[in-house]
Amino acid sequence: MWLRRRATVRNGDIFDTMAPGVHQIMQRGVSLEQAFELAVPALHQALDDVTPQVARDLVRRAPRILRHHKRANRRFERRLRKQWGQALDRFYAIVIFAEEIGRELYGLHLREVDDEEFHPVFDALIGLYARACRVAREVYHLLSGGFPFAALARSRTLHELAVITILIADYGQEEEHADLADRFLQHAWIARY
Repeated sequence: MWLRRRATVRNGDIFDTMAPGVHQIMQRGVSLEQAFELAVPALHQALDDVTPQVARDLVRRAPRILRHHKRANRRFERRLRKQWGQALDRFYAIVIFAEEIGRELYGLHLREVDDEEFHPVFDALIGLYARACRVAREVYHLLSGGFPFAALARSRTLHELAVITILIADYGQEEEHADLADRFLQHAWIARY
């Protein structure tokens, strides 16, 4: 909005300015495609001429624009907290409790096993658990910021992690699928690459 208003006020609306010129070229019998072929270089030149001025104006006005938008965002977040604050706090408390439980379980596991012993099922499950906690925090922050559809997308990731966790927990220790957790862990290297 700011950029369009500035271009209109100071330099005229570039596209509105071009339209009559293209129309005049077409009245002389030039096809629409040829008119645009002639107009595009002029548009590029106009943009090259206008861009430095718009950039200077943006840099000069950015602090005031940011203050205005941050103020509006704070008002929005206050209204959101008034409506959903208690539910958001409960959700966040659950996330924190889940993180603490995971930390305790991991500590207990480390005390019970030999450091050099590799447990692919446990390593896969604890990694999935940590990732789920991180994604749950993302869901919280997206909801707190007023981005419910993005939060829903991250919630689908949580569901996917839950399905993978259940699959590895249920079948990862069976002899028939003994390499399931190990293959899952090895696939992480491919995903990172």
